[in-house]
Amino acid sequence: MTFAVLALLALAGTALDAGAPDGAAPAPAASTQPAREGGEIPVAPAAARSAARADHALGLARLRAARPTEAAELFARAVAGDPGNAAFATDLGFALGKLGRRVEAEVALRGAIEKDPRRFYAYVNLADLLADDPARWDRPGAIIADLEKGLAAVKDDRKGRFNLLLRVANFERAVGRTAAARARMEPLLAADASPALAPAQRKRVLDLVDAITLDERAHALEPWPSPAVGAREREQADESARALAAGRAEEALAEVEPLARARPAWQRARFLRGRAFEALGRVDEAARELEIAVNLAPSDAEAWRALGSLLAREGGALEAERADEALRNALALEPAWSDLRALRAQVAHRRAALASAPPAPRAAAPSDHARALLQEAEEWIDVGDPAGLGSDLLDQALTDSPAYVAAAVTSYSLKGVVPEPTVTALWDDGGALWALVTGVRSVAGSRGRDKDAAVDALTRPWVDRAVALDVQEARFARALARAAAGDRAGALDDLVSYVAREPRPPHLAEARALRAGLAGGEGRPSVERLARIRLLEERPDAALRALGGACAPGLAVDRLVALGLVHEYADRRAAARACYELGAVVAPDDGPALVRLARLDARLPDDELAGARRAPLERAAARGVGAAAWALARLDAATGAPVAALDEVERALALTATSGGSADVWVPAAREARARWAAVGRERARAARERRRRVAAGVAGGLVLALIVLLRRRFGGWTLAGAVRRQPALFPELARVIGELRHDVLKHRADVLGLAGDPKVDRADLARALLEPRPTSAVVAAAHDHLAQAARGQGLALRPLAREPSFGALAADLARAERLLAKPGAALDAAALLAIDRRLRGGHAERLDALLQQGPRTRLGAGELAEWIAAARAAARADGAAWIAPALLLGELDVDFPVESNALHAIFANLLRNAQGAAAAAGGDEGHVIVRVDRERDVTGHQVASLFVGDSAAAPLTLETIEGRESGRGLAIVRDLVRHWRGHLAIRPEAPPFTKVVGACFPL
Repeated sequence: MTFAVLALLALAGTALDAGAPDGAAPAPAASTQPAREGGEIPVAPAAARSAARADHALGLARLRAARPTEAAELFARAVAGDPGNAAFATDLGFALGKLGRRVEAEVALRGAIEKDPRRFYAYVNLADLLADDPARWDRPGAIIADLEKGLAAVKDDRKGRFNLLLRVANFERAVGRTAAARARMEPLLAADASPALAPAQRKRVLDLVDAITLDERAHALEPWPSPAVGAREREQADESARALAAGRAEEALAEVEPLARARPAWQRARFLRGRAFEALGRVDEAARELEIAVNLAPSDAEAWRALGSLLAREGGALEAERADEALRNALALEPAWSDLRALRAQVAHRRAALASAPPAPRAAAPSDHARALLQEAEEWIDVGDPAGLGSDLLDQALTDSPAYVAAAVTSYSLKGVVPEPTVTALWDDGGALWALVTGVRSVAGSRGRDKDAAVDALTRPWVDRAVALDVQEARFARALARAAAGDRAGALDDLVSYVAREPRPPHLAEARALRAGLAGGEGRPSVERLARIRLLEERPDAALRALGGACAPGLAVDRLVALGLVHEYADRRAAARACYELGAVVAPDDGPALVRLARLDARLPDDELAGARRAPLERAAARGVGAAAWALARLDAATGAPVAALDEVERALALTATSGGSADVWVPAAREARARWAAVGRERARAARERRRRVAAGVAGGLVLALIVLLRRRFGGWTLAGAVRRQPALFPELARVIGELRHDVLKHRADVLGLAGDPKVDRADLARALLEPRPTSAVVAAAHDHLAQAARGQGLALRPLAREPSFGALAADLARAERLLAKPGAALDAAALLAIDRRLRGGHAERLDALLQQGPRTRLGAGELAEWIAAARAAARADGAAWIAPALLLGELDVDFPVESNALHAIFANLLRNAQGAAAAAGGDEGHVIVRVDRERDVTGHQVASLFVGDSAAAPLTLETIEGRESGRGLAIVRDLVRHWRGHLAIRPEAPPFTKVVGACFPL
């Protein structure tokens, strides 16, 4: 909304409220009148008020004549003459804002609000003034709070509340709170909104929603901050680029892979990895990396080119549009790439060849003159169009550009008709014609049966034409219209065409529901089908309720089988078996009951299968059910009849082969058992020989074992890297020790070796730094001993320090330097000390870094979280506890946590149980739970992986409370695990309906 429109709105408000133009009676001739907040507002004498009205009217004339300076002076005199008049103060604030005097304008508008808080014009002008204020980012929360007070104050004024609601949403859009702005607008567009909006009001709301969407898309073009990258990493990236240029793709990938893992937000690393993947023929991975690269840096022309070329060359029909978009971006950034124009032409040819109809001619774009006319018309319409000028301007715009869809929709919102020249101009442009249909329908809204029918009658020919021009969404719209008109065959044809055109059309679920209604499937499903639906929803208890509860002899076989299936789904095998056996008793020759019983018995553990009755299984085996023969074979084997068992398993496998059931879960076990039981005789014959052989082997083995123990004591043990891989729980202690060594030994003490070549440095100072209070090599040895003790606690033995490739070599070099410095009277061997210093900075530091890379990495994404949540839900239901389905919010699709998987799962499970309990206790059925997983930066700029679980409980929770809890329960377990894995707990507030999130942050 432009500021000129607000001027007209302010003028209209003045005309309605000021008193002179609309003949309102003057205020009582008293010295004061009560103020709204306890004070008193002075009332000017009648003569002063009359002069003030004259000044105000003259100021309005100056404002209409585009002379805001004179208007502001006249408005200021009017306010001085009648200081209690809110309308005068409002218009003064508007005029000052138009002159750029924002501070004075805000003071005047806030003064108008104080004079009459229930008058909406000052709020509206204040909101638009602040929306354009460069300082709005400094106090968005306070400004929104003030405007919301205005919404509460004008709640009884429908017109005022609507206008102010638009301005509040516009201000939120101006400060980047697009989600909040959209949330304010969506209730106004709801089908059941009360009161319903007029078409012109609906058009204004739709325009603002479109502006919000445009802002969001514009934000997508903003580059993301790049992480700090060192010179060594830049050189590594350059080496990868050189390898790519030389055709050494595998070498390039090996160079850039660790960079992309360590710096996932570094756009160049992602781009180089994508190009390496492309060179190796890994197309899908290449497209993914290049998509990430252009998202991180939307202004990187080379990345757009690579993505567009890849999709154009390797992508199918579904990627053609995205390929064209990428090529357009590349050309917009680098127009000199003329070869991309030919590539775009190839993509366009592919899209045209795949289309079912030839491309329709596009309507001419509206002229600049028509656009200007529409903008001016909408400004008049926005303030009520008192003189009808907006309607005349619309007619002029459509006369100039009949195919101007936006102008036609606005015209329809005022007059209820679309000019025939517009329809004619758009008749061969499917996209524009469909835009006209959707625009008319959205502006019309829901206005009653008769009016809705009129809108459908108006747009039906346009929809048919859009379908003929191959507009996909028009097919679904026509299917709905045909179904409503009783044309079932035509509706089904449109639905089939709609679903067959794209793999995942937007209205797929609605199309399926409509198809079911057309096929007569809208009635209530049978109880068996309803139970299956509940199982698909993972609600076995609801499925049992649908089937009527427990199994009983009087039930039909189908019902008994269905009940058994539900119990089997819930892993209640005993109850399922009882239902199947009852079904086999009710109908001894019934196939489904016997088959289900046999398949259940075939997968039961041996201890549960021991109680099975043979008779039903024998009947099932006689009917050719291979699972029954396998269950009988296991029963025979358990009773010590291996020959009978072998016969039964042979029959089971033969029946399975003939029935095509080789994918049954029991088949691999049956094949293994057949081989095992067939070898029983041979194994018995070999048993005696094996016993004699074992005696001799035992003696030899004892000697070998003794030798191994001796050798292991001398040469055995795990390296630190191997120990961490074998037992990830050792990594936090290793990381802590390495951090201490890097800081205390390498950085502060051993760093003095680099001064050995400086003749000004005293040798004694170097010796003291390296040897006191104890030698640095002894510090490294003590650190290794500490890790060896920790490893023994984990069941692992480390190698001696001398054979440890990282700590051992470090300690050896430090000891060598100590000996060189400790020689009394000998000349200082600076070259040797400097060589040791280079190794400390180079190879030793790299080996310590490599050890830190051995830490566990647990990738947490939507799939893993869904499995963990399902496990927690099953446990809660088994315990009879309440369950609130958590909302899932992922900042990224997959986040790597430097935590062992079991520990991370324990942290998540305890956080989720705590949130579930708090939300259920505080909110009942209204409780809410949220799970947040993201990669973020802490206050120091370092990346951290965060896992938070929040709830809607109002009860406060602090870190001090968690610290005071005893170990071994709930959040205390989380506290201890997070500390062990070098993370920290955090409690943060969360937007409603949630109150807080509790979780852990781990440094990356």
